[in-house]
Amino acid sequence: MWAGSLRSLTLSLGPLMPVVRRTDNLMTLLELASTLPNGLHDAEVSELTVSYANRTIRLTVNVWVGDMTNAASRESYRQAVITIHDFVYCVLDRPDANYPYESGRVLTIDAVESDESVSLSGNGEAFRLWVSEWNGFIHIRALEATLRWTGPIVVNE
Repeated sequence: MWAGSLRSLTLSLGPLMPVVRRTDNLMTLLELASTLPNGLHDAEVSELTVSYANRTIRLTVNVWVGDMTNAASRESYRQAVITIHDFVYCVLDRPDANYPYESGRVLTIDAVESDESVSLSGNGEAFRLWVSEWNGFIHIRALEATLRWTGPIVVNE
């Protein structure tokens, strides 16, 4: 769980992962992803909420926390809410018509660095979320991201 303020964050991921502490002011989404065992690779987004009034983006996700070296826990996921604070922009690519963008109930994502040819200037960090089902991206620039675990680790069969 995250505990503390923006100046002192503690992340406890349970028995499979170490505790990561952050003591400076902000953690960007890419920094947050780097504290997770598999980043946001193959995270499953079930809900995306954009609040222009509050300048926040909220993602309800199942984060892949599995260990590739352990067959028993390889497909382990844990539900969380990621909140992206003080976003400057959020642009969704149009899904590729040759991909199954209408078929799923979740979006499989990965967090990656921005493409400078499409990122806009402004405060914070520019990054992209690769959406597998779209063969496209969600482009975001924001100051900070936080993660709150909302469920236990579940091993998918």
